[in-house]
Amino acid sequence: MLMAFMLPFTAKGQHAEQMLGLENQQQRGNVKNWAQNVLAISFNPGFITSKVDTGYGEKSWVGGTGFTADYRCVFRSGFGFGLAYSHSQTNYDTGWNGSTSVKLDYFGPSFVMASPIGEHWSARLSWGIGYALYSDGYDSQGGFGYQFMGGVEYRLGRVMALGVDLTETVHTFSRNESTPKGKVNGFSRLGLNMGLRLYM
Repeated sequence: MLMAFMLPFTAKGQHAEQMLGLENQQQRGNVKNWAQNVLAISFNPGFITSKVDTGYGEKSWVGGTGFTADYRCVFRSGFGFGLAYSHSQTNYDTGWNGSTSVKLDYFGPSFVMASPIGEHWSARLSWGIGYALYSDGYDSQGGFGYQFMGGVEYRLGRVMALGVDLTETVHTFSRNESTPKGKVNGFSRLGLNMGLRLYM
């Protein structure tokens, strides 16, 4: 389970306004109610770090692929909110030339912090809670999840940026008869978001 300790940081001063695209908003007289909207679309390779009983032994740190899409709205203070969706697929060898494809989905709101860290660079942190879904082609189950995301972006212009985020998503589900005593029924996945950021 992820334990994250974060210090709030805010975007202040003229440089922050330039990085966040405030100049045009100032000219329009809308600074007081201004908010920056960002849409992020990313390729998300990663690993399920938790131990998974495949019936052919326990395995952890199994790699897979995925994608994420998230929206965030950040105010002049550097704080804001967002909405994130992620999907991943990881294949497990179950022995006898067989395999199982584990698909994980997460969807939920998040709290966001963002700040410029250079002329073209900015950083952001977010964490949230939401709905988690598991399926393997034979069974599916819904449950509770939470997600932590932190990364940097490089602005290519007023609208477009490239971003990289390290993301941990935890999916938890109700215990069943096959869940070992003292263990949680669920998955923890560590992924790397790499993709496009659109400032609107």
